Amino acid sequence: ALSTAGIPPQFSGQPGCKTEEELQVGVYRHFKKKVAYWECTQLGVPASLRFCPNDKGFLESAKACVPWVEWYWTPTVAPPSSP
Repeated sequence: ALSTAGIPPQFSGQPGCKTEEELQVGVYRHFKKKVAYWECTQLGVPASLRFCPNDKGFLESAKACVPWVEWYWTPTVAPPSSP
């Protein structure tokens, strides 16, 4: 299955939002785009792609968009489920 972005989920980090844990965490980093993240809003519905403002990147440890001076690389971790 391909995500809406046309990238296989295992490469983009898109969660399937199939678990309560994914809904509680809510947001997950995009594996390829530092300015993008995935948001789970409904159980059983694959995560939606979201983007940070131009002057920010998504920081996994903060689960938020942060100014580039605060952003740092972190290893990718697969979400509990995929679409």
